[in-house]
Amino acid sequence: MFRVVASRALRLGRLYSTQAEHAVISTFDLFSIGVGPSSSHTVGPMRAGKIFCADLKGLNLLEKVRTVKITLYGSLAATGKG
Repeated sequence: MFRVVASRALRLGRLYSTQAEHAVISTFDLFSIGVGPSSSHTVGPMRAGKIFCADLKGLNLLEKVRTVKITLYGSLAATGKG
């Protein structure tokens, strides 16, 4: 996720000297059993969001964020429908 932030910063013509990386996690780490219906679809995005926010904070970009756009695909997008 750091790469997403960094590539966006580079496209905007900004170069940040701060570098941050997080441990690579597997699909099994993201999609695990949690509380509530469809927990495998809620725990994963929650963990991914937490990692993304930590990356932004590590780059001192978190306070500059005003909007985040997220597109869901597949069964994750269909969770809660039907």
